[in-house]
Amino acid sequence: MPMSMIRRAALIVCLAAFSPGATAQSESYESGADAFAAGDYDTAMAQWRPLAEEGNAAAQYNLGLVFANGFGVMRNAGTAREWYRKSAEQGYARAQHNLGVLLQNGETGEPDYTAAARWYREAAEQGEAAAQNNLAMLYVQGLGVEEDRARAARLAAEAARQDNESARRNLPRLLEGLPAATIKGSKVNVRTGPGTDHDKLLQTDKGAQVHILATEGEWKEIIFTDGYAIGWIAEFLLDTEGED
Repeated sequence: MPMSMIRRAALIVCLAAFSPGATAQSESYESGADAFAAGDYDTAMAQWRPLAEEGNAAAQYNLGLVFANGFGVMRNAGTAREWYRKSAEQGYARAQHNLGVLLQNGETGEPDYTAAARWYREAAEQGEAAAQNNLAMLYVQGLGVEEDRARAARLAAEAARQDNESARRNLPRLLEGLPAATIKGSKVNVRTGPGTDHDKLLQTDKGAQVHILATEGEWKEIIFTDGYAIGWIAEFLLDTEGED
């Protein structure tokens, strides 16, 4: 994949949803959210900082957002990183993603792709689409991880199925580097794993376009060009030469 395709990773810029907790905390958080929406960043900070210092992951993420983007304060990537880290270490996926972005882009020093990949992976495993896409791009380039286009495709496909626009743009060109094939038969069962003992994922017909991600015995893991579903199919049901 050409480097020109890999865009600078972008922060998620939206407030956290407040985690259920004490009523007083909830009221303070919501007051801060209302003030933030109205552009009153000083009040938002005054409401969120005590919660963040008490360990509330949502408030910590929001403070990271404020300092990363300079909402009512001087932009300070170092302070943003520390608040994001506190939230990320509590498992908050958006904070994990944004911390990864700061590390990948070298916002507070040299780019640290290994650390960025770690935090993207944590968020991706929770289903955060932006992190799935960014981690996929690191796998394409072999930055912080071993280069693995098939793994990149799996991640980007998962993000694309969540309507992540960056993943939808990246996937077609990413798939160009993987072996292409077409489905031979009609009403072909695609399985969740390599073998007929695995559940049927979907049924497809002759001529469907796919790319091959992996091989296990006489089975191939495939990704569909249209819709990006991923499953397993018997090798004899694939035409890799484009012949009938």
